[in-house]
Amino acid sequence: MYKSKEESYALFDDACNQIAESNLIMTQKPLINLMKLIAYNDSIRGCISDCYRSINYEETLKQVLLKDADGHFKFNLPASRRALVAVISKLLYEFVIGEQSMQTLLGSVYYDLDLRDAFRSFCEDVLLPYKEAFKEVFLAKTSEEEEEPFEDTYVALINNAVIAEVAAVAGEIRSELLGDNRISAEQRKQLITLIDGLCEVLESDLPKLVVPSWLGIQYAFGATKKCAARIARLKSVLEDYMLI
Repeated sequence: MYKSKEESYALFDDACNQIAESNLIMTQKPLINLMKLIAYNDSIRGCISDCYRSINYEETLKQVLLKDADGHFKFNLPASRRALVAVISKLLYEFVIGEQSMQTLLGSVYYDLDLRDAFRSFCEDVLLPYKEAFKEVFLAKTSEEEEEPFEDTYVALINNAVIAEVAAVAGEIRSELLGDNRISAEQRKQLITLIDGLCEVLESDLPKLVVPSWLGIQYAFGATKKCAARIARLKSVLEDYMLI
């Protein structure tokens, strides 16, 4: 269903608020929900993609996380709204897939606070400015003076959140199959091939092939009655991302 920019931003605003209203221990689900929104709302995804093209992520992150002589970090958000949107979007994604640990990072920045206050400070210092910067970029035309030149470096879109979730479940399914001595080596190989095929379809960004790949998995695993609980989880992830 088509949504206006105002409606799309309202969804983005709510997703950010859900993160802020959570806590450090329970923040993974609201973070994933924000990544899903970015991945599947065309206008939000397009805006963040455009912002990505204006930065070199690794270099920008070094400027955002400044390290002092004592080895502690502090947040130094970029003045450019576009750069702020790009670098924090990517940082939040890295929290989701485990490339960055939010707890470790906040402990380095807010080393004199407990985890609850550190998370609250992160929301005030980073998440709120991120949300406001996105609002200005998304809903208002950026003036030519504030436009940054595009660079050759292109940071991948955040539509890979589903890959991380499916990969985790797929790894558990492989482990269960490898430890099951009640099936033949050939049957085990076939089932693992189906799981690997789904992962490859997702990694190759071929959404139209997800349904036939899933139907093959559903039929084969249903016939053998293997990994029922994990296959149900896999189905739930694909449904959450509206892929099946």
